[in-house]
Amino acid sequence: MSAQIPYPWRAHIFANLNYGYAQHQFEYFRIAIAAFSIFNFCLFLVDFDVLLAANGMINWEVTRANAFWFEPHLYKLGTGATANILLYGAIFCYIASLISLGLGFRTRLMAMLAFGCFLLFSVHLNPYLYGVDLYQSVFLFFLCIFPSGHSLALPRRQHSAALLGHQQIALRTVQIYLMITYFSAGFGKVQMPSWLNGEFLFLSLSDPTYQFVKLPTDLHYLWYVLSGCLVVCIELLYPLLIFIPYVRIFLLLSIIGMHAVIAIFMGLVPFGTLLILVNVVIWYPLLLQDYRGIRRAINLTFKS
Repeated sequence: MSAQIPYPWRAHIFANLNYGYAQHQFEYFRIAIAAFSIFNFCLFLVDFDVLLAANGMINWEVTRANAFWFEPHLYKLGTGATANILLYGAIFCYIASLISLGLGFRTRLMAMLAFGCFLLFSVHLNPYLYGVDLYQSVFLFFLCIFPSGHSLALPRRQHSAALLGHQQIALRTVQIYLMITYFSAGFGKVQMPSWLNGEFLFLSLSDPTYQFVKLPTDLHYLWYVLSGCLVVCIELLYPLLIFIPYVRIFLLLSIIGMHAVIAIFMGLVPFGTLLILVNVVIWYPLLLQDYRGIRRAINLTFKS
């Protein structure tokens, strides 16, 4: 679990790499990203003929025309009879690399292969990804750069001191990325009157094309106003509140709740699931630490 920090001034997220770090934490991150990527891709395989096939709902020629010149696309490699061979080959490589990545076999090599296949498919599936592709590509890219360890891998090997240090740096990198992402999202929303007056939230939650579970339609307009302002505050203050012990547990529970609402009531299940997974895996040692501290304080209060 997280190491004890000897001096109060060192009890800070970035003052010591050991602070808030748990054993195997970056390996859990690797497994979570691999498992999510398989789950998300399987959702598209269910509608293979519609979403992935060369002559599906959006033809390969259309997605090729909408892609930048430097973006990979199967249409550039072959058409006609070879299109299906290329497609099935890419699907096999993507799923096999993700399974190998989750099992911990040649993790950085498998992460690079999965990252390349993901970029290939994201060009085809971009109209249906709703922003989750950005986060997924960044997290896979991190796994290409940083070693995720061998303790939970097949075959299993012991960590070295250098590998442990690299994993701690990797976790800090993901944490910084989340801070920047949430702050930039909140900064963008605070400049949008439609977020502060609840209009954007109302339109998003009431759009039948996105709904997974229908939200009650008789909610007072103040609910949308307060919820919109709360989302803006949570995202804008994320980089600040995450540093404050005992406050961050409420921040992270709010973030998890926000993404659960997005997944359930807006139908963006992959987006909400991925952000919940990453926030839990990246911050869970500090969540447990704060929870134990709050529980001790409550127990002492009742005993006195």
